[in-house]
Amino acid sequence: MKKAAWLRITIPIMAFLIIWQPVTGLNLDRIGDRLFLYAHVLPGALLVILALFHIGMNWTWVVHNYFKKRK
Repeated sequence: MKKAAWLRITIPIMAFLIIWQPVTGLNLDRIGDRLFLYAHVLPGALLVILALFHIGMNWTWVVHNYFKKRK
């Protein structure tokens, strides 16, 4: 699978998880501790993994834009 295809899959998942995290985090008292693990902590770990994957896939862009050699 090409890089663009992987990014087309991961970016919408990350966008959903970025919205999901505050929703579940702010409702801890309503959902309970056990469900909080499955609804907030595990998706949070998935978000971190996808973010690292995303940065890894775009590392050349990061290097070219942030680690330029100054003349």
